[in-house]
Amino acid sequence: MTNLRASGPGSLRKALEADGPRIVVFEVGGVIDLIHDNATDIAVIANLYATNGQRNPYFKGGVRGVVVNNLIDNPGSAAIHYGLQLGEWGLHPWVAGQIAIVGNVMNHGPDTRTGLALFSTNGAACEVFLDDNLAFDRTGNPVRLTSGAYTAKDSPPTWPPGLRAIPGSQVKEYVLANAGARPWDRDAVDCRIIRQVRDGAGKIPDSEQEVGGYPNPPETRRVFDASHWDLSTMTSR
Repeated sequence: MTNLRASGPGSLRKALEADGPRIVVFEVGGVIDLIHDNATDIAVIANLYATNGQRNPYFKGGVRGVVVNNLIDNPGSAAIHYGLQLGEWGLHPWVAGQIAIVGNVMNHGPDTRTGLALFSTNGAACEVFLDDNLAFDRTGNPVRLTSGAYTAKDSPPTWPPGLRAIPGSQVKEYVLANAGARPWDRDAVDCRIIRQVRDGAGKIPDSEQEVGGYPNPPETRRVFDASHWDLSTMTSR
């Protein structure tokens, strides 16, 4: 991977969409915008966003997707945001976004901008359905759910088949119990983040040294035996 673009040669998307087994070598670091303009069928479900400045759900122009049952704790300047940048569309006609925001929970923290709403826009056209979302300030009082112009919808403009949202009142405990690749075997960093969310003690660090520095896991190796795998699908036999 040689650049941070959302698509095209050298992008992470190009590497992930390639056929067959592969090794992705990262030759650049930074923020990769994967929910780019006019992306469709995006689903952001049951994630924990803890103490982030610019790592919370951000949908760009024309995106169609859902944000369901996420826990957003101590967001910085934005929680769920929609922003269409007309200059990035060039001569192409822009498209209004369509988003369903259901059953999410946001808790302000020490780094959260005063008065931050759960969902915000830059004023660009988008159709939004909101239902059963909860948002609180640091004292536990409700805060506004939206900021910026959008077209409110009475039903979801887009929704994945078979998806059933859990009640917003159950989201915090569900996400804290299930978020992550290995919730049954969390490492020290994951446990610290979960504990900080429970205690309301998260803080955006100025340096990795404030949270114990970079981890130094032991090196592990395992020989790849191609006979154990279907190489066309990369699933074990």
